[in-house]
Amino acid sequence: MDPANPNLIEVGQTFTIPWRRVTANAKYYLTRPGDSFTNIAARPAVYNDQYQWERLYNANRARLPNPNNPHLMYPGMVIEIPSISGEARDGIF
Repeated sequence: MDPANPNLIEVGQTFTIPWRRVTANAKYYLTRPGDSFTNIAARPAVYNDQYQWERLYNANRARLPNPNNPHLMYPGMVIEIPSISGEARDGIF
């Protein structure tokens, strides 16, 4: 590493890139192509129970392009995952 130029990366140089691990109980979910409230609710980091989809839908109605249509969501939307029984939630999945 060249102390005069800390932005220069040399061949063979190693460095660490910090990252944030997804927690067991995520607080937010970033939608992907093909997602639905059912398959989001079924994910282990969310509820691990597809039948909790209505909880997600009701908590996120205002974020939807059409609040009366739970089937219409776009990739890149951030969905909040409310707690079911007071469990701590943090991070994004």
